[in-house]
Amino acid sequence: MKRLNWNKWVAIGMLPVMILSCRSTKKIQQTGQNTTSQSITKDSNKIEKPIFDSMQWAKTVLDSSIGNELKYHTFSSKMSFSINSIAITQSGNASLRMANDSLIWMMLSGPFGIEGGRAKISSDSIIIMDKIHGNVMPRSIDFLQNLAQAPIDLPNMQSLLLGKYFFPTSDFKGFLLLPNKNLQLSFQNGKFYAYHELNNNGSIVKTLLTDTTRPDYQCLVEYDTYENTSNGNFPKNVTITVTGKMKMKVELKTKDYKLNENQDYPFNIPSKYSVK
Repeated sequence: MKRLNWNKWVAIGMLPVMILSCRSTKKIQQTGQNTTSQSITKDSNKIEKPIFDSMQWAKTVLDSSIGNELKYHTFSSKMSFSINSIAITQSGNASLRMANDSLIWMMLSGPFGIEGGRAKISSDSIIIMDKIHGNVMPRSIDFLQNLAQAPIDLPNMQSLLLGKYFFPTSDFKGFLLLPNKNLQLSFQNGKFYAYHELNNNGSIVKTLLTDTTRPDYQCLVEYDTYENTSNGNFPKNVTITVTGKMKMKVELKTKDYKLNENQDYPFNIPSKYSVK
């Protein structure tokens, strides 16, 4: 995949970035401001073009990073998982299948490969089938949002699983060069902020979601073991940590995956299952 010439970008933008790096990571540089002043030449009617526009530089980096995201129509993977929360502590294996922007299907199994349940998420609903207790739980997508305490819909959930940007680029607000030399890009959507930390390949290594109305709330998603494919970059390991009202930690480790193959999403509910 196309590799960002990170040193080149940092060298060009070092002066304004150094100024920004002295601020708190919570500070956001607003768009629409040029960080360099225009210089007037001997001809008073002629104004030279600015040497550098820091926000334009950051948007260029953002566009390059988006260009390296995983592109797919269908996605499937086998992974191990662990969940730790107040309500549940569980680990096992999972099969994940996704259709881009339309469906997420997951099957969970425990020790000895015994299937414990399935889940199917569409744009407006989620259905959970508990094969251990013989019941099915249909819910609206609001259930998922309440569980995560964040504005998570189907596309956003797929983005979080695949190391993509959480909010649209129109919500981009500013950037910051971190002490570890990674770049942090900041987005705002209503009361929520999303901070994406990029490594020197332009891949997201951390996504932090915060809520201005709940100082104790954070949703931190960490990515590692990126694999470069002809379709883009894909993180094989994902860790999600939620703090606040419902503390939760989820770890996903992909063993193998396939892209753009024909696949089905079996979800036959036995007639004897009860609805919860």
